[in-house]
Amino acid sequence: MSSDKWRTAVPVLVAVLLFSTPPGCSVKEDRNFCPCALRLYFRDPPRAAVLVASDTGSDVIRRDTVFLEGRDTAVWLRLEGNHADLAVFQPIDCGFSVREGLRIPTGEAAPPLWLDAFSVPLTEEEVADTVCLHKEYCFLEIRIMESGGVPAYPFRLCFRGNVGGVSRTGDPVEGAFEVVREPDADGTVRICLPRQRDASLLLDITDGENRVRTFALGEYLEQSGYDWAALDLADQSMTLDFSRTAIRLEIGSWKRTYACEVVI
Repeated sequence: MSSDKWRTAVPVLVAVLLFSTPPGCSVKEDRNFCPCALRLYFRDPPRAAVLVASDTGSDVIRRDTVFLEGRDTAVWLRLEGNHADLAVFQPIDCGFSVREGLRIPTGEAAPPLWLDAFSVPLTEEEVADTVCLHKEYCFLEIRIMESGGVPAYPFRLCFRGNVGGVSRTGDPVEGAFEVVREPDADGTVRICLPRQRDASLLLDITDGENRVRTFALGEYLEQSGYDWAALDLADQSMTLDFSRTAIRLEIGSWKRTYACEVVI
C-alpha cells in the first residue's frame, strides 16, 4: 500500500467519553500537557469491536476498545500531546502494534486484519478525523477434485512467500511465510494470505514427505487479474483437479494444465 495509508480493523466496549471544556492553551505553546478532544467518525461503522491504539510519542501507548452500537458512528478520545499516530483495527487480539505493525508467527496464516492507520495533529482543543477500515488479507479457498478414476490422494498444500507481516502503515513487510494445510473432509483448503508485494507466492503439493509439484501461485493470481494493491483485498477461489496424468488449475476464467504423473 502507498504511504498515504498511514490513515486504516473485534469484542468492543461501548465508550463515548464526555469532556468538560479543557483548559485553554495557545496553539503556539507546546501542547504536551494540554488535553485534546479527538472525535473519530466511522465511515462504515464496524459490526464487531475495534481497537484504537494511540501513540503520542510518550512511553505509554493508549489502547481503547470500541464498539459502535445502533446509530452511533463516532467516538470521543481524550489525548495529550502535539500529535498522535493512530491505528484502528480488528480483530483486537491480532497482535498489531501502532509502532511496529504486525509480524506473522512462523507456520501461521495471516490474521483477518482490517486496518486504518493515520496521524492526527492535536493542535486544537477539539479535532476530528474519519476512520475507514480496509481489508488487508485475501481469504483463499482451494477446492481439490480427483477425476479420471483417481481415488482420494493423501497430500498437503504448502504456501510459501516473502511477506511475513504488515507495517504500521499497512504496507507488506518482507519476511518468511510458510504455512501447511491439509484438505478438510470435503476436499477444501482454506487460508488467509497477507497482502503481497509481488508475484513470488508459491504453492507446493506434497505427499507428506516429498514435494510432488510447485506452482507459481502468485503469478497465477496476477494473470487471473488479482490486484494486491486494492484498498480492500478481494477473496479468491481456486480449483485443483487431479487425474492420473495431469493437474489442472482454475482461478475464475484463468486455466492451466500441467502434466504430472500421479502415483497411487
